[in-house]
Amino acid sequence: MRRGAISKTALWTIIVIIIVVVVVGGAAAWWYTAIVTKPPVSAVKPAIVGQITIGFANSFSGPLGMFGPEVLTCAQFAVSQINSKGGIYLAHGPNGPGNYTINLVWEDDQTSVSTGPIAVSTLITKYHAVAILMSSDTPIAEAEMPVLHQYKVPGIPFNGAVITSDFPPTKLKPEAETIFHYQAIPLDFGEQTALVLDHMYNVTHHPVRVGVLALSEDFGYESVKTLKSSIIKHGWQDIIKIVDVEYYTTGTTDFHAMLTKLAAKNINALASYSIPSSSAAILQQIPDFPQLRGITYIDQADDDNFAVYDTAGPAANGMIAITPFPENAWTSNATINAQWKIFRGHISHLLKHNAGHIAATAYDAVWILSYAMMDAGSTDGMAITKALEREKVPPIVLTSLLKPTPQGTIFNQFHDTSFEYVWVENYWNATSKSSYQVVIWPPGLATQSPQFGLVGLKP
Repeated sequence: MRRGAISKTALWTIIVIIIVVVVVGGAAAWWYTAIVTKPPVSAVKPAIVGQITIGFANSFSGPLGMFGPEVLTCAQFAVSQINSKGGIYLAHGPNGPGNYTINLVWEDDQTSVSTGPIAVSTLITKYHAVAILMSSDTPIAEAEMPVLHQYKVPGIPFNGAVITSDFPPTKLKPEAETIFHYQAIPLDFGEQTALVLDHMYNVTHHPVRVGVLALSEDFGYESVKTLKSSIIKHGWQDIIKIVDVEYYTTGTTDFHAMLTKLAAKNINALASYSIPSSSAAILQQIPDFPQLRGITYIDQADDDNFAVYDTAGPAANGMIAITPFPENAWTSNATINAQWKIFRGHISHLLKHNAGHIAATAYDAVWILSYAMMDAGSTDGMAITKALEREKVPPIVLTSLLKPTPQGTIFNQFHDTSFEYVWVENYWNATSKSSYQVVIWPPGLATQSPQFGLVGLKP
């Protein structure tokens, strides 16, 4: 079984495991790796005998049109690195054994549930894609799953797509047989929100009354469920009270009616399960309510593009974002910072700005698919699927703090991935008229302690 770009021997001359960081008393192993180019051990390399296609279906237009180009750029960066090393070795490729370069093709899902499945079908039937990088929108990705199941093609979504059929998860949805979720999930965000609120209580010594604003789709519903169940699991019902949950649809920009309800309920914390543009609108409107000034605002940040939050100006001062990969903030760990700096440097050169977690995980996903295809040795969809199920954490640049399963695999039995989460606090610089971010949790990576109760106040 081969597990390497070009060949197993040549791969290890150019890719090495850089670090396994153990944080918080050795309780959690954090895998962090980087590509390192070294002189080849042998000049003999397998010939390039063909090309294989990976499809990319994402939003290049519509409400989420800002995601597609960023995610595509990170995926293209990974493809360029792989192809520059000679592609990937397939023992049983369509043209026989040898190296195959990757051809990345894409289709616009137009941020549409009806268009997404058509885009995926086109990539498979017209371009013969052997794997699909899926939508950044949860409902679209879920609509795409039956198509991938029909053609037995593996797919990786970059959103909170629900691929299990119950809660808490015990089995995969039938249509998710070939889906592998490499992204932060609602189960994690709900749990992390509860942890932030508990820490807020321990610092302020005041019971937490939290209001919730969430998208009216699976991502929002599952996040709220997990927030509630986490509070009960930890026995925090007496110190954390969820006083109201308000759901809204994608594209909502006016939150005054919902904030009016929350302001009347004497909340001191507000949790949001949203996209950055909606969160920015919420933050802009919070100062309109004197009762809400000085609350703690907690946002999940799949794509923590603080340029979006900058539109809220000083109103976003003190907001806390939960993310597996900060877009701008640095940790207290010099090794991690050095590797993130390499990735950010390349991507910011291409995008003219940094990339958040959604885009960054596309980079990882291309490498993960490449290893799985080499493991499978072919372009057969189910063979690649089985390889993904047993895939160990490969020696690649993992832009997020990935936590392998106890068996050392990337994906658990539900095809989900687990990350270590970073809490980032946003501050407003009145002089430069821009925001900056600092890591506040976990203690092993934090550069300062979290502050609470700053949102809506002047910096």
